[in-house]
Amino acid sequence: CLLVTKNNLLLAGGSPDFVPLGLKGSTDEGKNWNVVAFRDSEIYALASDPAGSLYAYEGIPNRLHKSTDEGLNWTSEDIFSMSDWSSFCLFSLRGDMFFGKSIQGQCGLLRTRNQFATFDTTLFPSPVINIVECQSALYAFYDHFISRSTDYGDSWQRWDRGAYDSTEFKLLVENPRGTLIACLSTNQMVVAYDH
Repeated sequence: CLLVTKNNLLLAGGSPDFVPLGLKGSTDEGKNWNVVAFRDSEIYALASDPAGSLYAYEGIPNRLHKSTDEGLNWTSEDIFSMSDWSSFCLFSLRGDMFFGKSIQGQCGLLRTRNQFATFDTTLFPSPVINIVECQSALYAFYDHFISRSTDYGDSWQRWDRGAYDSTEFKLLVENPRGTLIACLSTNQMVVAYDH
């Protein structure tokens, strides 16, 4: 996972080859990286909210952390019991927070509109890996498929990817030019301009 903060700090987490990275940070556009928090932990998802707070989801022991100072200090967010579910992505939009989740065989998105007081759930056939916003639409990537929402997550439709509809997508990102970039299982990248 990767996040660019409002002060252009790059944060990254994950566990390539099953080696936990912790939370790494770069202040020079990714040329050099240092562990900034959660050494030897698996950070599966990162997000920020409009107030500038940062969120990091730690895979084991299923914990959400929050930072209000650009990642210098982190506190555990005890917002709900996370012991029986796994989060695969975090996404913040207009003050709402989305969590891709898998709980007891059900997969989908949790969404809170009120600072974690209550949650709405949208079910998907498999865990949502990431969500991106591009030109006033949301795109949720799951199990090599993409769903699109044009009403900020209230409803979702499977997105027709044309010639690539049977291709396995591995990652979906939005770039500053307002286009979607997808990495494919065939070690190719494609760009969607007309979405």
